[in-house]
Amino acid sequence: MNDAFPMLLGGFLNSFTMRVEPWVTNWLTPIWILGLGVLAGVVAVAALALLGFVLSRIAPLSQFSEKRSNRLIAGVVLGLVMVGAATPWLIGQLQQHWAAQAGQGQATDVLWTFLPMTAAALVAGIALVTLASRRTMEELPLLFQEGPLFWIAVTIGAFALFGVLGTAVVRDPEGMLDSLVRWPSLGTKQYEFVVKGQPGGKTDELPEQQLPISLRRPELRSMTFESNESLMISGYPSDEKSPVEPFVVSAGEPASFSGDPYGLFGDLQQIDTIYARNYGDQDATLKLTVVTGPATPEMLTVPIIGVGVLGLFLAFLALWGSLPKLAAIAFATAKSEMNTPLYMLLATVGALALFVFMWLPYNTFGEDIKMLKFVALDWMLFIALIQTIWSASSSVAEEVEGRTALTVLSKPVGRRDFILGKFLGIS
Repeated sequence: MNDAFPMLLGGFLNSFTMRVEPWVTNWLTPIWILGLGVLAGVVAVAALALLGFVLSRIAPLSQFSEKRSNRLIAGVVLGLVMVGAATPWLIGQLQQHWAAQAGQGQATDVLWTFLPMTAAALVAGIALVTLASRRTMEELPLLFQEGPLFWIAVTIGAFALFGVLGTAVVRDPEGMLDSLVRWPSLGTKQYEFVVKGQPGGKTDELPEQQLPISLRRPELRSMTFESNESLMISGYPSDEKSPVEPFVVSAGEPASFSGDPYGLFGDLQQIDTIYARNYGDQDATLKLTVVTGPATPEMLTVPIIGVGVLGLFLAFLALWGSLPKLAAIAFATAKSEMNTPLYMLLATVGALALFVFMWLPYNTFGEDIKMLKFVALDWMLFIALIQTIWSASSSVAEEVEGRTALTVLSKPVGRRDFILGKFLGIS
């Protein structure tokens, strides 16, 4: 078996795993996967910060980025260039989707594909240009001290740390990482073979032909066999005692199987050969369509979470660079609201309630996990609504009553920046 990570690490990572109770592993494995995604995002943010440090040392580029209007123009241009570079790939994905859906809703699909992509590219472009400013690099630590980004960074750091230390309490971490590495090479593959016929041959004397393929059983999702002659297919050679029975593919009748086809491969984990016998007098053309997917599908959340962490950092940075006055008010508002006793009370009560929800009997006939998700998400929404309503009703009013708003508005800060800053800070 050609395992990417065992070849590189030789079981080194698995050697650090400890023996713990199965229920502990089952609980912590999803958190470890989340931690890996966060760790990937942290590494991407660190690499981006290093790139910004290097670019900020280029004097002409740094001076160009100091001016806000230059940042916006250059950021928009860079974002549009990113969209243009990604357009061929996006069109290819849309064409595949339309082929599967018979071309339904093409205009809607284009809008839902390109609008979010364009918005994300513009944010990334403005953030990247902002990073090229030396002043931004000097003020970057302040971004993690003001507003909610400090506590977000603490949470991200805790998850990233568990992504490293949690390797010791999960089963086969190298295998799960390997499934993520192999993900780009998986999908739908088509094989075509010619199986020789034998005119007048007896059934028990049919020649056996080896058909080379390369499959891993945990990655197998479905197989479809199609032949113009009747064939007998087996995962084992005829001179070897097979633990499973072979099956017949009738001429002109495609045979599709989901997962492991009727136990065709028995206890085999790596499939390198399929054995076929031709019942017909003529040579048979066998078309085999194999659909594969990651052995651990949950690992696909790792790149999604990593992109989310990087996108969060870019969004804060783009706001900081494009609307500095509004961002300052938003960060100050968030910081003041998070320091109120109500925020700490709601956060504590909310966390304790989520812990209690895990132990409540829901009596849903096997749907307890789904019910737990609904209850937990509704509870978080309820807690957030209480904090939002309280903050929205008191933040601006206290600023006006305490004359703080007059002080702020006496600076070069417009009412629009003040109100929108308050809105973003509370959000």
